[in-house]
Amino acid sequence: MNESNVNGKDLKRHEVHTQGSTQAPTEAPTEEQTEAQSEASRESQPGEPGAESAKAIAERDKKISKLMTMMLRHAPADFGLRLDPEDGSCDLSDLLAAVRLRSGYEHVTEADLRGVVRRSDKQRFEILEAEDQGESAKKDRSAAGESQGFEAAETAEAAEADDFDAKEAAPRIRARYGHSYEKLAYPQGTPPETLYHGTNRRALPAILEHGLLPMGRRYVHLSAETHFAALAGQRRGKLVLLTVDTAAASQSGIAFYDAGSGVWLAERVPADVLTEAAESTESAESSNSSEAVRSVKPLQGAEPSETAQPALPAETTQSAPSAETTQSALSAGPRQTIDIGVNLMHRSFGSDRERVVEAAAEAGVTPLILTGTSVRSSQAAAEYARAYPGRLYATAGVHPHDAKSCDAHTLQALRELAAGGEVVAIGECGLDYNRDFSPRDVQREVFAQQIGLAAELALPLFLHERDAHADFARLLREHRPENVPAVVHCFTGSGEELRAYLEMGLHIGITGWICDERRGRHLRELVRLIPPDRLMIETDAPFLTPRDLRPKPKDGRNEPAFLPHIAAAVAECTGRSAESVMDQTTETAKIFFNIGNGKSGL
Repeated sequence: MNESNVNGKDLKRHEVHTQGSTQAPTEAPTEEQTEAQSEASRESQPGEPGAESAKAIAERDKKISKLMTMMLRHAPADFGLRLDPEDGSCDLSDLLAAVRLRSGYEHVTEADLRGVVRRSDKQRFEILEAEDQGESAKKDRSAAGESQGFEAAETAEAAEADDFDAKEAAPRIRARYGHSYEKLAYPQGTPPETLYHGTNRRALPAILEHGLLPMGRRYVHLSAETHFAALAGQRRGKLVLLTVDTAAASQSGIAFYDAGSGVWLAERVPADVLTEAAESTESAESSNSSEAVRSVKPLQGAEPSETAQPALPAETTQSAPSAETTQSALSAGPRQTIDIGVNLMHRSFGSDRERVVEAAAEAGVTPLILTGTSVRSSQAAAEYARAYPGRLYATAGVHPHDAKSCDAHTLQALRELAAGGEVVAIGECGLDYNRDFSPRDVQREVFAQQIGLAAELALPLFLHERDAHADFARLLREHRPENVPAVVHCFTGSGEELRAYLEMGLHIGITGWICDERRGRHLRELVRLIPPDRLMIETDAPFLTPRDLRPKPKDGRNEPAFLPHIAAAVAECTGRSAESVMDQTTETAKIFFNIGNGKSGL
């Protein structure tokens, strides 16, 4: 799988360090040293882009700090940012890109943003470092693994290689607190029957999906008086006044805290207790009277025009699949579309795996090819696929993250797994120099062995490559016979890399990355260069949920049932119909994986 771009364990963002060397780094400088070097460089190079005096740096910090407050607290969608609904954080590199675009400081670096955070006298922001997030996530996974009977060492190993949560891979940032974030203690109380919250029309889609969330603060602020709520909402444009049914919310387990002066706080407010109450046009004063309050309808019943997504800046806007295109794809009737990459044995599917398979079939997505990334996960995928003959298949392989765990028995175990009719490819295998969870020389050795195994067994290769194009291509040229098909799973690379893979006769797998108007912009152009008989589509579920998918799954988890949305995006980019994309990619997948020709299936 392939989701967030980081540079190994040092976690230096790829976008910032585009001139970095591929040589092993020496001892990394401290954050303070990095910031000092950054500022010293600017002061010692007058006339260069970004050269600043101490006064200019202070002025820049002030401007960027205000902009970051707007981006992280008040109107993230206006700047093309999506905040995590659980903690109000976003990827630090995404914020950096937005700041560069909107501040006028196009040479600002990640170190500069860290300096703004560190020097803020009010400590407005908090950077969530990768190692802290990773430790928390590993504890959760360890507990989940132990509950399934895995050894502690096995669950720790799996946790290190697991890519489900991109926050483990990159530092994130959030607004640390307003005047209510864990600094003050408020007494729990019984609020009035109705409370009010002022927001704006652009924020409504997120509220429809998630309810009211603190988004970086400790509490959601509510008001017993309509005009106070209206004043708060009016700051960001056309007002939407929401009412909260506090009795219903309390029955749902929501606690309210009395902050005094008619202000009430809650850690969250679910969407089903909210009602749109009133709308202000020109000024907040029109909402000062309770006569302006008028019940309209529950939020869940809002008209499509009210829930339209906010427009992104022109520089970053990308066309999403049209409603007609997506609906056509989703209602394709008996059409069957193959998802070539599903991590169905991932722990996030542990409680509803069977439902996921059935939901995919109802959406016309079948068969599914389950991805194996280690001997253990490959065994689990093959065993599960065996229970769904013709509907599920599996791959067997070792992901580069797990290469270090291979021993003298690994290849034989994969060989035995591949003897079963449900295993249709060797992989996921390849090279990942982005995280370097396994030493690079070990990755190369294990990759070469799996290429040889695929040639021995006459099976295709399901490939993974991240920041390792040169070695990856070289090993394929050296070890892969021309008659062994190979697909570069979850391709997100450059045009040069794409052309090289096509010249080598490789197939290309496209995921929901193409639906990301920020990171997938280049892919929307490159997909046109892929011959139809070399293109296949995949969800890589539970990862890489299409960014423009509506409605968004509440748990953020991707599913194979969403594959038609990806097909619709590919259709938009290539000027074809969604049906044509699904039919062609499925036919290509049947030939590539030899499904329906000597194996049970279509």
